[in-house]
Amino acid sequence: MIKLKSNKTNVRKMDPIDNLSTHKFTYHSQIKAHNKKKNPKNLNFLKQLPAIVSFIVIVATLFYITTLNSNPQIIIRGNTNGIKFIHSKAQYQQTIKSILDKSILNKSKFTINSNSVARQFKSDYPEFSSVTVIIPIYGHKLNLVLKVSEPALNLENSTGYYMLNDQGVAVIKFNSLKQMNSTKLVTLIDRSNSRVSLGKSFISTNSVTFIKNVIYQYSKKGITIQDIVLPNLPFEIDVQSRGEGFIAKYNLLDSSNYQVGTYLATLKYLKTNNLPMPTQYIDLRVTGKAFYK
Repeated sequence: MIKLKSNKTNVRKMDPIDNLSTHKFTYHSQIKAHNKKKNPKNLNFLKQLPAIVSFIVIVATLFYITTLNSNPQIIIRGNTNGIKFIHSKAQYQQTIKSILDKSILNKSKFTINSNSVARQFKSDYPEFSSVTVIIPIYGHKLNLVLKVSEPALNLENSTGYYMLNDQGVAVIKFNSLKQMNSTKLVTLIDRSNSRVSLGKSFISTNSVTFIKNVIYQYSKKGITIQDIVLPNLPFEIDVQSRGEGFIAKYNLLDSSNYQVGTYLATLKYLKTNNLPMPTQYIDLRVTGKAFYK
């Protein structure tokens, strides 16, 4: 008898657990693929949203930190005698506000041109020797530092009454003689018919220094000056002392100390020797000599 071999194929039965796992993996893969295919851009945007929000917040914060307002703090330094009744702080405040409001670039710490702002302000107020705009590191308010030029002399001119600073610049035009005299400064009487322009030099710095030194040397000797005249002659000033019937002529290009010394020595010589005093002048313009009449 011949035995027939079975023709059955050796087939491994699928484990129910493996079947479930495979089915689960296949299901989730399909869902994930479906979602990715459906909203890829939305998912990317949602991932980037925190970074975008953070960037916007940082930019907004930087913008706020760097903004400036139009009402800076005004700091006045120096001697304000003689000018405090001419312009008020409120007027300075209004002027700087108008300048800052002219350009939107003045609203940011990054774009403001502080030197240009200072120049514009100083052109309106020559009584200041310097104007400085300080940009704050923190806060939004500029500091406007105004340094008052040192008042030196009053000036009486055919066109009015003025104040000269220590650089010989006309910084103020007074409304009246009374207002000018209230400064208590010595007055230079101009008879040269020179033009006076506010903010411009009327006499040199050296001339101002010369005149101030003459005033100082006279005061040391107890001599009161009645008038200082700028005649229509180059490099000369004429000084008349109170109670004297003559003037002393000085050369602005020579040493004030030397000339005042010669003047005092001449007076002493005349008085010691009981000689008649001059009736018109003592001319000190030639170095080491005194001519009188």
